[in-house]
Amino acid sequence: MAAKYIKPTTSLSPKNVWDKLNSGDWSFDDCPWMIKGNLCASVTFTGDGSWQEIVRDLYGKGQQTFTVLAGRHGDQLGQEVDTRTGRILARNPNSPADTAINPDDDRRIAQRLNANQALPGIHVVVQDVGDGSRDTVEKLTAEIRRHLSENRIVILAWCYSLFAMKPGWDVNVKNTWPQVFLGPNMTPIAWTARDWDWVSTYGSLPAAVAAEGQAVA
Repeated sequence: MAAKYIKPTTSLSPKNVWDKLNSGDWSFDDCPWMIKGNLCASVTFTGDGSWQEIVRDLYGKGQQTFTVLAGRHGDQLGQEVDTRTGRILARNPNSPADTAINPDDDRRIAQRLNANQALPGIHVVVQDVGDGSRDTVEKLTAEIRRHLSENRIVILAWCYSLFAMKPGWDVNVKNTWPQVFLGPNMTPIAWTARDWDWVSTYGSLPAAVAAEGQAVA
């Protein structure tokens, strides 16, 4: 598996990226990530531990400290919310789909990376953002800001995390009007990436600059 970066100014949409994967133009071994400043966000689906390739690649570019935010779902409208409260639904330990995103798996990967003698100085932290304690966009933003302020590369390790600044949706909307997902899915990544303009206030670490230089336009 290799790291594939996408510029935040690209005219490609998530659908374009998915079509490239399906056609074989890009390998499914490449999990595409938009990189903006010191933030990496997925533009389609992610796989188990797919973020570790980003860590390894950026480590090779000189970065040693990373925060991986994990443990939740995402899609082209952000995340499912409780319509009574407007808050993001917490991960359900009794749901098979939610069991698959248990951040304990990510923590084990981080422990192996941190203990790898071939990666001296590396420090990967995994933070659970699906346990209900960060159940609004504002709380999630505050958590991201906290780690960016420590000069860490922050990886949003869930599907379609590019859209994490969106207010979300409820299950009735998804079941009744599934077509509402088509619009954002075909919207250029550059448009959605504007949601993350505030990340630029934290500057760009040398490894991030190098990665964006290699990113797909």
